[in-house]
Amino acid sequence: MQEPLKSINDIDFDALSRNRTYHESPTDWEDQALYFLIVDRFSNGLETDEMIFDPHTDTDSILTHNKAEEWNYAGSEWNGGNLNGVMSKLDYLKNMGITTLWLSPIFKQTTMGHSYHGYGIQDFLNVDPHFGSREDLKLLVEEAHKRDMRIILDVVLIIQVMFLPMNQEVQSGQEKSIMSLLLEICMATM
Repeated sequence: MQEPLKSINDIDFDALSRNRTYHESPTDWEDQALYFLIVDRFSNGLETDEMIFDPHTDTDSILTHNKAEEWNYAGSEWNGGNLNGVMSKLDYLKNMGITTLWLSPIFKQTTMGHSYHGYGIQDFLNVDPHFGSREDLKLLVEEAHKRDMRIILDVVLIIQVMFLPMNQEVQSGQEKSIMSLLLEICMATM
Protein backbone atom coordinates (compact mmCIF):
# COMPACT_ATOMS: atom_id res chain seq x y z
CA MET A 1 0.00 0.00 0.00
CA GLN A 2 1.28 3.45 -0.89
CA GLU A 3 1.98 5.99 1.79
CA PRO A 4 -0.59 8.80 1.89
CA LEU A 5 0.59 12.03 0.33
CA LYS A 6 1.10 14.77 2.90
CA SER A 7 1.62 17.72 0.58
CA ILE A 8 1.22 18.64 -3.05
CA ASN A 9 5.01 19.00 -2.98
CA ASP A 10 5.22 15.18 -2.55
CA ILE A 11 3.96 14.70 -6.11
CA ASP A 12 6.68 14.11 -8.70
CA PHE A 13 4.98 15.72 -11.70
CA ASP A 14 7.94 14.97 -13.99
CA ALA A 15 7.69 11.26 -13.21
CA LEU A 16 3.91 11.34 -13.64
CA SER A 17 4.12 12.89 -17.10
CA ARG A 18 7.03 10.81 -18.41
CA ASN A 19 6.13 8.22 -21.10
CA ARG A 20 2.41 8.89 -20.78
CA THR A 21 -0.38 8.82 -23.28
CA TYR A 22 -2.84 11.61 -22.67
CA HIS A 23 -6.53 11.52 -23.44
CA GLU A 24 -7.61 14.98 -24.43
CA SER A 25 -10.94 16.41 -23.44
CA PRO A 26 -13.34 16.74 -26.34
CA THR A 27 -13.47 20.11 -28.03
CA ASP A 28 -17.24 20.02 -27.78
CA TRP A 29 -18.95 18.07 -24.99
CA GLU A 30 -22.42 18.13 -26.59
CA ASP A 31 -21.80 14.76 -28.25
CA GLN A 32 -20.78 13.10 -24.99
CA ALA A 33 -23.17 10.96 -22.95
CA LEU A 34 -22.38 11.72 -19.30
CA TYR A 35 -23.45 9.45 -16.46
CA PHE A 36 -23.23 10.83 -12.91
CA LEU A 37 -23.02 8.35 -10.09
CA ILE A 38 -22.51 8.42 -6.34
CA VAL A 39 -19.72 5.89 -5.96
CA ASP A 40 -20.89 4.56 -2.58
CA ARG A 41 -24.39 3.91 -3.95
CA PHE A 42 -23.41 2.45 -7.33
CA SER A 43 -21.65 -0.91 -6.98
CA ASN A 44 -19.13 -2.86 -4.95
CA GLY A 45 -18.59 -5.35 -7.77
CA LEU A 46 -20.03 -8.23 -5.72
CA GLU A 47 -23.66 -8.08 -6.85
CA THR A 48 -23.63 -11.68 -8.06
CA ASP A 49 -22.87 -12.82 -4.50
CA GLU A 50 -25.56 -10.90 -2.66
CA MET A 51 -29.31 -10.41 -2.90
CA ILE A 52 -29.93 -6.68 -2.81
CA PHE A 53 -33.61 -6.63 -3.69
CA ASP A 54 -36.08 -9.50 -3.83
CA PRO A 55 -39.18 -8.41 -5.78
CA HIS A 56 -41.25 -11.15 -4.09
CA THR A 57 -40.60 -10.03 -0.51
CA ASP A 58 -39.45 -6.41 -0.75
CA THR A 59 -42.45 -4.85 -2.48
CA ASP A 60 -43.81 -3.40 0.77
CA SER A 61 -40.49 -2.90 2.56
CA ILE A 62 -41.22 0.56 3.87
CA LEU A 63 -44.89 0.25 4.76
CA THR A 64 -44.22 -0.52 8.43
CA HIS A 65 -42.67 1.96 10.85
CA ASN A 66 -39.77 -0.38 11.70
CA LYS A 67 -38.96 -1.01 8.02
CA ALA A 68 -39.10 2.71 7.27
CA GLU A 69 -36.60 3.34 10.08
CA GLU A 70 -34.31 0.61 8.68
CA TRP A 71 -34.44 2.16 5.21
CA ASN A 72 -33.81 5.67 6.58
CA TYR A 73 -30.85 4.44 8.60
CA ALA A 74 -29.37 2.54 5.65
CA GLY A 75 -29.73 5.64 3.51
CA SER A 76 -27.56 7.69 5.84
CA GLU A 77 -24.72 5.17 6.17
CA TRP A 78 -21.94 3.97 3.90
CA ASN A 79 -23.33 1.25 1.59
CA GLY A 80 -20.04 -0.08 0.23
CA GLY A 81 -19.86 1.04 -3.40
CA ASN A 82 -16.28 1.56 -4.52
CA LEU A 83 -13.98 2.19 -7.48
CA ASN A 84 -13.63 -1.53 -8.18
CA GLY A 85 -17.42 -1.73 -8.37
CA VAL A 86 -17.49 1.11 -10.90
CA MET A 87 -14.77 -0.64 -12.90
CA SER A 88 -16.80 -3.87 -12.89
CA LYS A 89 -19.63 -2.02 -14.66
CA LEU A 90 -17.63 -0.26 -17.40
CA ASP A 91 -18.76 -2.65 -20.15
CA TYR A 92 -22.39 -2.32 -19.03
CA LEU A 93 -22.13 1.49 -19.10
CA LYS A 94 -20.32 1.50 -22.45
CA ASN A 95 -23.04 -0.73 -23.94
CA MET A 96 -25.64 1.82 -22.78
CA GLY A 97 -23.80 4.44 -24.84
CA ILE A 98 -22.13 6.22 -21.93
CA THR A 99 -18.92 7.99 -23.00
CA THR A 100 -18.06 9.83 -19.78
CA LEU A 101 -18.46 8.83 -16.12
CA TRP A 102 -18.85 11.68 -13.68
CA LEU A 103 -17.96 10.32 -10.24
CA SER A 104 -18.99 11.81 -6.92
CA PRO A 105 -15.95 12.93 -4.91
CA ILE A 106 -13.68 10.00 -4.00
CA PHE A 107 -11.00 11.82 -2.01
CA LYS A 108 -10.33 11.27 1.71
CA GLN A 109 -13.41 12.26 3.69
CA THR A 110 -13.72 13.92 7.06
CA THR A 111 -14.48 11.58 9.93
CA MET A 112 -17.23 13.91 11.20
CA GLY A 113 -20.62 12.54 10.28
CA HIS A 114 -21.37 10.31 7.33
CA SER A 115 -20.06 11.65 4.05
CA TYR A 116 -20.69 8.59 1.89
CA HIS A 117 -21.65 11.08 -0.84
CA GLY A 118 -18.07 12.33 -0.92
CA TYR A 119 -18.76 15.99 -0.27
CA GLY A 120 -16.79 16.12 2.99
CA ILE A 121 -13.30 16.11 1.49
CA GLN A 122 -10.56 16.51 4.08
CA ASP A 123 -7.60 15.48 1.91
CA PHE A 124 -7.51 16.16 -1.84
CA LEU A 125 -4.33 14.13 -2.29
CA ASN A 126 -5.59 10.68 -1.28
CA VAL A 127 -8.52 8.41 -2.12
CA ASP A 128 -10.83 7.61 0.79
CA PRO A 129 -10.33 3.95 1.83
CA HIS A 130 -14.12 3.41 1.63
CA PHE A 131 -13.78 3.92 -2.12
CA GLY A 132 -10.45 2.15 -2.66
CA SER A 133 -6.92 3.37 -3.25
CA ARG A 134 -4.95 5.58 -5.63
CA GLU A 135 -4.03 2.39 -7.49
CA ASP A 136 -7.73 1.53 -7.86
CA LEU A 137 -8.38 5.01 -9.27
CA LYS A 138 -5.50 4.70 -11.74
CA LEU A 139 -6.72 1.29 -12.86
CA LEU A 140 -10.30 2.56 -13.28
CA VAL A 141 -9.10 5.43 -15.48
CA GLU A 142 -6.88 3.09 -17.53
CA GLU A 143 -9.76 0.64 -18.06
CA ALA A 144 -12.14 3.47 -18.99
CA HIS A 145 -9.63 4.82 -21.51
CA LYS A 146 -9.28 1.35 -23.07
CA ARG A 147 -13.03 1.58 -23.76
CA ASP A 148 -12.67 5.13 -25.13
CA MET A 149 -14.48 6.49 -22.06
CA ARG A 150 -13.58 9.47 -19.88
CA ILE A 151 -13.71 9.97 -16.12
CA ILE A 152 -14.66 13.26 -14.44
CA LEU A 153 -13.90 13.61 -10.72
CA ASP A 154 -16.37 15.84 -8.90
CA VAL A 155 -15.26 18.37 -6.29
CA VAL A 156 -17.42 21.14 -4.82
CA LEU A 157 -15.08 23.74 -3.37
CA ILE A 158 -17.58 25.78 -1.37
CA ILE A 159 -18.28 22.81 0.90
CA GLN A 160 -14.57 22.29 1.59
CA VAL A 161 -14.31 25.62 3.45
CA MET A 162 -16.06 23.98 6.42
CA PHE A 163 -13.20 21.48 6.71
CA LEU A 164 -10.23 23.84 6.43
CA PRO A 165 -8.12 24.06 9.60
CA MET A 166 -8.60 27.81 9.93
CA ASN A 167 -7.65 27.89 13.62
CA GLN A 168 -4.47 25.86 13.22
CA GLU A 169 -1.02 27.01 12.21
CA VAL A 170 -0.19 25.66 8.78
CA GLN A 171 3.36 24.41 8.37
CA SER A 172 3.81 24.84 4.64
CA GLY A 173 3.45 28.14 2.83
CA GLN A 174 2.22 26.14 -0.19
CA GLU A 175 -0.59 24.57 1.83
CA LYS A 176 -1.47 27.92 3.35
CA SER A 177 -1.71 29.50 -0.09
CA ILE A 178 -3.94 26.67 -1.35
CA MET A 179 -6.26 27.07 1.64
CA SER A 180 -6.31 30.86 1.27
CA LEU A 181 -7.13 30.52 -2.42
CA LEU A 182 -9.91 28.01 -1.69
CA LEU A 183 -11.38 30.33 0.91
CA GLU A 184 -11.22 33.33 -1.43
CA ILE A 185 -12.94 31.38 -4.23
CA CYS A 186 -15.66 30.13 -1.93
CA MET A 187 -16.30 33.51 -0.31
CA ALA A 188 -16.52 35.15 -3.76
CA THR A 189 -19.28 32.73 -4.77
CA MET A 190 -21.48 33.33 -1.72
